[in-house]
Amino acid sequence: LGNRPRVPRWAFVAGALLVAVLIAGAIVALGSPGSPSLPTSTPPSTVAAAGHVGAATDADDVLVVGNYLFRLAPEVLYRTGLTGSPGSVTTLPIEGLDALGPADSYHLVGDAAAHLVWLVGYGEAPTTLLAVGTDTMAVRARVIWPQIVDGAAALDGDLYIVTANAVVDVPVDRSPVNVARLSGQYMRITADPLRHRLLLLDDSLLGAVSYDPATRAVRRGPKLPFGKGDLLVDGAGRVWAGGYGFTTGGGAVLVRLDPRTLRPIASSSLIGQLGPGAQLVASGSSVIWVRSGAGGDDLWCIDGRTGRPAQRWHVSGAVTSGTGMAFVDNTGVVRRLTLSGCPG
Repeated sequence: LGNRPRVPRWAFVAGALLVAVLIAGAIVALGSPGSPSLPTSTPPSTVAAAGHVGAATDADDVLVVGNYLFRLAPEVLYRTGLTGSPGSVTTLPIEGLDALGPADSYHLVGDAAAHLVWLVGYGEAPTTLLAVGTDTMAVRARVIWPQIVDGAAALDGDLYIVTANAVVDVPVDRSPVNVARLSGQYMRITADPLRHRLLLLDDSLLGAVSYDPATRAVRRGPKLPFGKGDLLVDGAGRVWAGGYGFTTGGGAVLVRLDPRTLRPIASSSLIGQLGPGAQLVASGSSVIWVRSGAGGDDLWCIDGRTGRPAQRWHVSGAVTSGTGMAFVDNTGVVRRLTLSGCPG
């Protein structure tokens, strides 16, 4: 034994850190200069873990709300601090998402002004709508909803859900009510917090619709040039719509809308790289995140003002961003994207 080489102290420390990463998960930085080349992984960031390493499931989602990064895993909602004491992790056990009710997938919907994050199940009924305080991690509301939920947006303290033929207002402290002015079918709903309104895509007319909950005013825009699509608003209030063109092989559509008339006023130069359609997957402080309708792992950050692609990665998973930061939930590991041209 006396002739056995001594193991350096640093090796034990490195081994312990590796085990901790494998158990708890890590935020790993991924960077790309905006070219089509693949990103380069770097060692795990010093930002604390948010979630766990393992295969991604339909429960997984990730979202920046205020000063926190939230990650929804099958049995736990994780909150990671991004400011103050960055990296501190708080958890809220959910006792398995099956306990919340069946769903094809669960999603996080944020309301930064109201300090709320909602857990919403899509695709099966009945399902549970769960409101959690972002600062306290306390459950503020739990609503069992009997119908299939196709989309959701949070605005000024209320959750709004799209069902088969209606839009429903779900307050934190009162019973849900149908929004009578928005009867009909919608394929997308999103919040426009700067204007305190909701924006929707009409499923039959294929046009954008705005709704002001305070005045109950409804404005309908013209027909948009796609048959299936999405609608998102960046943090500066710029409205983007995109989807799959009408004609056979017509290709992707990605247009900025006038916020008042909801008419297209500009088109993104990215459309030539998106194949048959544009998938708008998230919005940031001044950007829109886009994937190709042809599938694959390509992820683009486009400038919310011009529509020009600012940066590109080759990475799968849900994406979220705030000013100067962006994250993806990639196969159960939360990874931080290295931003260069993209402001987040």
